[in-house]
This record gives sequence, C-alpha cells and structure tokens, in this order.
Amino acid sequence: MSKSIQEKDWWTMFAHMSQSKLNQRHNEYVDKYPTNAEGYWFIQIHGTEFVQLKFKDDINETLIQHVSTWSEKRENTKKIGYSTSDSDVLELKNLLLGRASDFVDFCSKSNHPKAEQALWGIWEVVDIKWPQKSFIAPEFYDIWGWIQLELGKKGLQQMPRTQQYERQLKEYCKVNKFSIEDIRYDSQMNVKYLVKEC
Repeated sequence: MSKSIQEKDWWTMFAHMSQSKLNQRHNEYVDKYPTNAEGYWFIQIHGTEFVQLKFKDDINETLIQHVSTWSEKRENTKKIGYSTSDSDVLELKNLLLGRASDFVDFCSKSNHPKAEQALWGIWEVVDIKWPQKSFIAPEFYDIWGWIQLELGKKGLQQMPRTQQYERQLKEYCKVNKFSIEDIRYDSQMNVKYLVKEC
C-alpha cells in the first residue's frame, strides 16, 4: 500500500468519525446540570467546582456603608506597591468578590449618602493598570484584577485557564447544538455557561 493511500485512509477514518464518538469525547470533559427551566442547562468543565461565596451582608445599604468606609480608609493610605496580603485588598474581597457588578449596579441607583464615595473607591482600583508581564499578571489578578474583570474593564481578557475552559465549553455547545444564553464566572477563575437546546 502506498504512503499516499495510507494517509488518505487515515484522513477518511478521521473525517467520518461518528457523531456519538465526538459527543462521548466532549462529555468526558464537561458536566451538565439541569435548571428550573425546561430545555436549559448549566455546563462547566469536569472537575471544576463553581464557587458561590457566602457574605455577611446582602447587597443593600449596609454594604454601601462598608464599601464607603473601605474607600475612605484607602484615601488616607499612600502606597508604593500592592500585595495580595494588603488589608485593603483583603477587605474589598471579603465585601465584593464575585458580586462586584451587582453591587455597582445597586449602588449607582441608590440615594444613600455614601454611595458616591463607595463608587469612587471602586473605580480608583479599576483604573489601576494591570501589568502584563507573565510573572506579575497572575498575582495582580488576586489583587485588583478580579474586580476589573468582574466589572468588564475594556481591553482585558479572562485569565488563560478560564479562556481554556471557555474554548472547551464552546466546542461542547457546537457539537451538542446548544446556544449559549449566559456566561458566569466565579472568584476562582472557573466559568459556567447557561445553555439552551436548539
């Protein structure tokens, strides 16, 4: 058998791989969970645990007061560098990690006298430039990068691990003919999709 025929046979075998085999391969990497709505599912990468944090305060005016107090304390602190163990970093994470977008939306509509102070403090850290050097970028994610991503700062991309998860989920949706209805990220670089059967 000539080499060209062998190559053609291998290509034919690959090109005609059954749909069930493709589905099986993708199903090994993706977990699917039902929702309350018929025909809708949550999917995420197998082995990842989507983290839903618990907080002392709901998103309300008490939380606005706490974030405002955090913002006022930062105004009186002059810093040269940043660290994941800094008190202001840890405090904001304890208040908003995983729900910054919902808080900003609530705060911007609130008439609370400290709402503007809270928002100014948040926008100040969102405005800090994210260093792109490979050894600094992951650490900055744990400092202020997480909130910049949660608030959709223009020009930023999710962390490489999250991007890899998303490529796998999109391929799964393509193979299984799901439409992507919503994308949700947690505080640990995990992602899950809300999908609908087409």
